Amino acid sequence: MTELEEQAAEFVSPKFHGEGASFFKIWIVNTFLTIVTFGIYGAWAKVRTIKFFNNSTELMGSRFDFHGDPMAILKGRIIMVVLGLLYFSLSKFHMLLALIASITVFLVFPWVFIKSLRFKLNNTSYRNIRFSFRGLIKDGYSIYFKYLTFFIVISSLQSIALYFIGFNPADKVDNNTSVMVIVGIAGLLNFIAFLILLPQFYHKLLQFIYNNIYFGNTKVSFESDYKTFRSHVFNRVIFSYIGFFIAYMVLVVIGTLLKSTVGFVAIGIFFFLGLVLLTSLMTTTIINYIWNRLLFGDYETKSNVTTRRHFEISFVNMLGTLMTLGLFYPRAKVRLRKYVIENKLINITDFDQFTADVNEQESAVADEISDALDFDFEIGL
Repeated sequence: MTELEEQAAEFVSPKFHGEGASFFKIWIVNTFLTIVTFGIYGAWAKVRTIKFFNNSTELMGSRFDFHGDPMAILKGRIIMVVLGLLYFSLSKFHMLLALIASITVFLVFPWVFIKSLRFKLNNTSYRNIRFSFRGLIKDGYSIYFKYLTFFIVISSLQSIALYFIGFNPADKVDNNTSVMVIVGIAGLLNFIAFLILLPQFYHKLLQFIYNNIYFGNTKVSFESDYKTFRSHVFNRVIFSYIGFFIAYMVLVVIGTLLKSTVGFVAIGIFFFLGLVLLTSLMTTTIINYIWNRLLFGDYETKSNVTTRRHFEISFVNMLGTLMTLGLFYPRAKVRLRKYVIENKLINITDFDQFTADVNEQESAVADEISDALDFDFEIGL
């Protein structure tokens, strides 16, 4: 191998300089001010948090930054609260209103998700060059409807059937055979569709996201095919969850038969450890699959994140957070972020070749609705 080839093959990784004590000061002030301002300061708290993690991440001597506007985020949160109250109010009164509210959320969500990606990426920079997301909303809707329409159709038919038998969301389901049969059939159909359609949808979504990310004028590419994704990601994760569920149910049956207090405590510990392990498995599997198939222009990336180490950190984090009633959370977040960031690599030694591009300013409204719905997609960057 020539010296030039050896240089091209070298992978560099970011360094994370954030410390738990530093983030704790930010977190405790953010929490206090958010509470006393009844949530208004939350917009500024979010920007401070993102800037802390971006500014703490160094790659080849330069650090990342975030330029989001807190006031724009605050406006988005106000709209989110209004829409949220409207949705839950309609859902409580009548089945037909609940159906209309659910369909509305279903139709709006792709727009929210795509605008959220644009806002987050367009406000993230490295060496004064911004990232951007250039995926078209119509393409997002095309993928969304192709794979998820079945679920909303089944859920809508379920709601219509319940409406015609006179069921109200506020009613109790106990001993209502018709309701249980309708819900059971809909649930079974959705589960079958989940196993068939969800991996296809998720893979198409990953392709849509990563093939539309740019760093300045340089396009990011995601080299993946569905067959590989299903075998390396979906099958591994779903079979692990199924295996865990079967093992847990067997232990519950044994514990019930033995009627042992120690046995039930052991089952509880097994359940806790199992969930942490499965979460680490799913997270690391997705991160490794994505990061080992990305190209920044002509430059490859790879990931050295392991499930074992991720589990060890996550377990200590959860234990520490529980034992300190949440005060360990800032330290926990820093520990996990540091491990993941420092185990993502790229084989490039010169960023000067990348050129900036003019980015349009995206509204933060969609970003905050997305966060409020607890849909924070890991973009892997």
